[in-house]
Amino acid sequence: MELTRIGDDGLKIELSAEDMLLYNIAGGCIDCAPERAPHVIREILREARRKTGFDDSGGRIMVQVFESSGGGCEMFVTRLHAGERLRACRVRDMQLLLRLCRALALCAGASDGRAYRTDDGSYLLVMPYGCGGDIMTEFGEVFYTCDGYLAEHCSEICSHAVERLGALA
Repeated sequence: MELTRIGDDGLKIELSAEDMLLYNIAGGCIDCAPERAPHVIREILREARRKTGFDDSGGRIMVQVFESSGGGCEMFVTRLHAGERLRACRVRDMQLLLRLCRALALCAGASDGRAYRTDDGSYLLVMPYGCGGDIMTEFGEVFYTCDGYLAEHCSEICSHAVERLGALA
């Protein structure tokens, strides 16, 4: 297991195929057994805390897991601070993003939000927690994120996206 601190609130954990076996993660897939995943992640984080001093206790964390070649995986752990939770909706193309913004402007009366293009070519509309969730689920995958993830994996297209992009739909 390779551990890399990313600032005060982040940690990158690289697990080899051997590490995956050590933690009894079947088939190289940490989320293949959802009932077991939280226990495995906690066990890995305890080990990481001993080695790096990264403290994940006392609040919420965001864990992202990416499969890597050779049967291992990379985990990115980010400590979330109060008020940092953002709701994001991932859509596959710009047309859907424009339609999502229009729907939010018309139905929810929203005007804020930020639009991003991700590393994989999809688009995100990011809203403050609690805004537009029901409508967002009709257009794409909705998940919680934080500014740290957005800075690392996304390029901002515009702020006030609901108002600006919704007018283009």
